[in-house]
Amino acid sequence: MPQLNYDQYPAKGFSGLIADSGNRNINSHASASGGEFGVPHDQNIVFGHGVVLSDIDGVGVSVPLTTTTPTAIVAGIATSTQKTQGVGSGDSTAYNLSDAVNVMTKGRVWVELVGGSADATAGAPVYMTTVATTPIGAGAISATATDNLEVPSARFVGSASAGELVIVEINLP
Repeated sequence: MPQLNYDQYPAKGFSGLIADSGNRNINSHASASGGEFGVPHDQNIVFGHGVVLSDIDGVGVSVPLTTTTPTAIVAGIATSTQKTQGVGSGDSTAYNLSDAVNVMTKGRVWVELVGGSADATAGAPVYMTTVATTPIGAGAISATATDNLEVPSARFVGSASAGELVIVEINLP
């Protein structure tokens, strides 16, 4: 069936969308499922959320458990993918456990600032929540340092309030 209705003003982006066509590096990692790689979690990785390496060889990624565990080595930010099968009932904004995850280590990506976060300002450091502080939705991007894991070499491009979209520029090695 053809599309007959169009929005006059399309959305500027969505969480996990690559923000521009500039230089970027996106690696593919396995999403560590519950107990895999010794990481006891059962959370899907949401587009636009931060992820950490979940094994010694740097093969798998998962949501961050705490800011101090050995697995708190930031891998990057999960970018969106075109999926035919989503999480739960029709949700296609996250990677299922054991999926291959696209992880941006260099470039610009749209993210949604987590609720309860301080306002993001251009040039400010970027943080991600952990399972310890955010049992559901860990890895969400925040502008608040307290109890969150810093994303090294990442800065906000522009300003936003909690719940709004903002671009993050990341430049990990």
